[in-house]
Formats: sequence, structure tokens, C-alpha cells
Amino acid sequence: MSTRTPIDRRRVLAGLCATAMSAPVAARAGTTAAWRPSGAVRMVVPFSAGGITDIIARLLAIYMQQKWSQPIVVENRTGAGGVLGSLDVVKAAPDGLTLLLGSTGPQSVAYSLFRNLKYRPSDLTPISNIITGSNIVMMNNAVPAGSVPEFIAWAKANSGRLTYASAGIGSMTHLSTLWLFNLLGVQATHVPYRGSAPAVTDLMAGIIPMFADNLSNGIEFVRARKVKGIAVTSAAANPYCNLPPLKGAVPELDRYVVDTFYGVFGPARMPPEVVEEINLTVGEFLSQDAARKNLEVWAATPAWAPPAQTLAYVDADIKKWKEVIEAEGLKLDY
Repeated sequence: MSTRTPIDRRRVLAGLCATAMSAPVAARAGTTAAWRPSGAVRMVVPFSAGGITDIIARLLAIYMQQKWSQPIVVENRTGAGGVLGSLDVVKAAPDGLTLLLGSTGPQSVAYSLFRNLKYRPSDLTPISNIITGSNIVMMNNAVPAGSVPEFIAWAKANSGRLTYASAGIGSMTHLSTLWLFNLLGVQATHVPYRGSAPAVTDLMAGIIPMFADNLSNGIEFVRARKVKGIAVTSAAANPYCNLPPLKGAVPELDRYVVDTFYGVFGPARMPPEVVEEINLTVGEFLSQDAARKNLEVWAATPAWAPPAQTLAYVDADIKKWKEVIEAEGLKLDY
């Protein structure tokens, strides 16, 4: 099991890149581009290679390179949950030649989670959301719960004795479960792991009863029946995994929605014409049938939006996670 996911991801990446290379570049009807990059563009991914953030960046980079006739270099700058790569982009010139493939962790949660964070929301320009992806609540196969009502009843009956896994303190796998149990009034003990892989291993072995992993990671284990999928954390059922949402299952969960966003950011003070061109290019990339079909591999939802709407979405997400983190009194050093 421990080698299956990376091998599959490499094969998927190779196939998707080939598809992206062969896809036609969409023409923007009735408009003339006001900006094109004057040289190579560096797209910073603040996480390691092979994950969903990295793969999205590389697919988008192929499209941008094909369209703009300039090299698009994807650079993995890892560390501190995405903070170090984000800082790299914050310090760059706002000329469109340095971009960030950002996500909820470093572009939303980090502002409330980390002490003395060296960048603020105003230090980055949200250019365009790309996709959103929920978490999937999974149980080991020995737990006597196979539906949302059974899961909620089980959690409440075991309040004070319940444990749950996460991919690390402050990760979305941690915060989404923390918020869930706080809303349900359930006392549970958090067991942080160093990433999703060891957490899933212990979930399958029955060492830990529950883990709410990123859907793109967890779905293959549910499909293989190695664990039980209970629900998704999105506002509605996910069409790719046929699981219901937790939202609205009981009155306490009427506002429970957890979606991780992945989007393009740049340094502050980017010229509007640069932001517009990159934003529309992301939309063109997502409009391809091939791109949308490829996203089904991770059960991800295309979520392009114009810059103003992207900014509003990010601001709302920052506010939501600030409330959750401050209610828990959770603070970390990066």
C-alpha cells in the first residue's frame, strides 16, 4: 500500500501532461490581449512534487507555455505548510513573471494559525481560483457506522473516548474534524501524523477509527473498500464518489462546509491588465473538456472566478478559519 499512491500519481501525471500538450489553445473571442509575459514565468508550488497542487500547477503551466510562447517553470519551494513558498512570491516583483499556486492552508489558515507570520493577505494578489476539493470522512471497517446518521450517533455515544487522525497539526484534515466535533459537542482526542499516508495505514489497520482526508487522497482507498467512506465535507454530494454531505445532516451542521481551494496568486500591486490576462487564461484552461475530465481523477470541482470574486472568496475563507482557530486557541510557530 505504501508505494501504490506515488506510483499511480506519476502515471496519472504523465498521462494528463500528454493530454494537456495535445489540447488546442482556446481562442478568446472578441478580445485582444493587453499583456504577455516578457520572459520565462516562474510558478511556485509551496508543496512537494507529486501532490494535487503540484500536478495542477504543471498542467496549467503547459497550457500557459503553449499559449504565451514563453517558458513556464514550476518550482517546488516546500516548508512550513506552504509558508516558505508563499514568502518567496511575496518578495517578487509584481510583473506577472512570478506566480504562486496557492491553497487554503498557506493562503487562508496560516494567517490565524502561525505566530509572527511574515506576510499578510494584502501581500498577495488573488488572481483566480482554479478548483475546490472537499475532505472525505473515512472510518476503519471495524467501526459500527456506515452512514451519516450512524456516524453522528457513534461519535456522540463515544464522546470523551473518541480519537481521530490528521495529516498534522493545523492541517485541513485536523481543522475540518476539529470544527465538526466542536459543532456536534463531541469531545475527541486528536492524533497527528506526519502526512496522510501513515494516517491511512493506521486507519486501515484499525489502530485509529477515523480520518477525514483530502478527497483526492482518500477516494481510492474507499473505492478499494479498504476503509469506509461516510460523507464529504462539501456543501453538496460529490458526483464522483456518491457520498452525501455532512452539511445539514443535523441542525448543528447547517453551516458545516469545508472546501479546500487551489488558485493562482501573485505579489501585491500587480497591474490590472496582468491580473486580467492570467485570470482569463486560467478560465480558458478549465474550459477544455480534457481539463475537466482530468480533474475527475481527484474528484475536484472546477471553480474559476473573476479576480474580484476570487478575492471575496479568499477573504471569507480567512474569516471562517480564524473563528475556528481562535475558538480552539490553536497557535503554532512556523
